[in-house]
Amino acid sequence: TGGFSKNCDILQIGAKYEQYEFSIYIKPTQTISEEASKVHGLRMIHDILVRHDESILTVSLSEALVGFYEFLSKFQRKCILTAHNCEFDYPRLMGALDKCFLKEHFRAIILGYSDSLPVIKKNTGKTKKGENKLENIARELQINGDKAHDALYDVIMLDKVLKKLNITTNDLLGSFLSWDDASNKIKFSQNLPNALKELHLLTDCVSIGMRKRMAAANVSYETLEDAYKTSKYAGIVQVLGKDENGAVKVTKAKKILEKIFNYFE
Repeated sequence: TGGFSKNCDILQIGAKYEQYEFSIYIKPTQTISEEASKVHGLRMIHDILVRHDESILTVSLSEALVGFYEFLSKFQRKCILTAHNCEFDYPRLMGALDKCFLKEHFRAIILGYSDSLPVIKKNTGKTKKGENKLENIARELQINGDKAHDALYDVIMLDKVLKKLNITTNDLLGSFLSWDDASNKIKFSQNLPNALKELHLLTDCVSIGMRKRMAAANVSYETLEDAYKTSKYAGIVQVLGKDENGAVKVTKAKKILEKIFNYFE
């Protein structure tokens, strides 16, 4: 990507399925950050994308996505896209699909996403920062990582790492995120600032983490206020406590529930 923000440009898409490979470069519409260039070596010089003094053929974002769609379609089955630290990748891909009006096309062929990072982390037992970076794991396994941060090579490298660690498809399904769940997570992330702004009156009453949980459960300040006016403490418990199936919606902690009740009292 051209940076690390959620609206940065995608510069390359790389994918692999069995012996089939796909790679395409995209002409950026924004400035590539120096920090990102230091990682992948891509820069714009005189309106040409360059990596280590070598010019690269680019296409528009929509052309690249159509090409990627055609690549995935050839397998005639729905797929799960797997990436290392997929939490970074899938929101940017889905944002690009939205921008190019291709979301419904891809929804028809993508079941969802899988993140190899937590799976590899569990396999290796490594927990320190940076230890589970793909190139670091590859180096330890004596897999060549000289071309790391080229999208296609990263996919090839990941495939080799997974095989060396005996990580199976079923293992990767442990981190599966469906298309709809991914869409909902993105929507939640986009709406979170407004939701937290609405709940800011409870700042002295509950933690930021608890307010985020309220936002995730679609509990607004107005909802809590109405519940209090209608049923006092029982209303607060009903909104935040267990649902009809016994699952906790936000919290069942008596101390927190009482704090919120006392605030409205």
